[in-house]
Amino acid sequence: CLNRDTLLPMYGTCHVAYVPQDGSIIGLSKLSRVVSSVCSRSLLSPRELCRSVIDMISEFSGGVGVVVRSNYGVFSSRNGLDV
Repeated sequence: CLNRDTLLPMYGTCHVAYVPQDGSIIGLSKLSRVVSSVCSRSLLSPRELCRSVIDMISEFSGGVGVVVRSNYGVFSSRNGLDV
């Protein structure tokens, strides 16, 4: 995923939790596809990434929680500390 503000890559993990609705369970591969498709669409900030993933999954679930932990390319390119 590229950061919208710096145009540098973001590296990290995206944790997704959801509450099933009407007994339907979303497979793990579907959750990773949602995150991948959101990242590949456009330039995003981590906050926008969370919001987009929540919007897509909330259509099929009772509740969604998303946590993105990422490092920006600008920190590693300037020899900065990991956050």
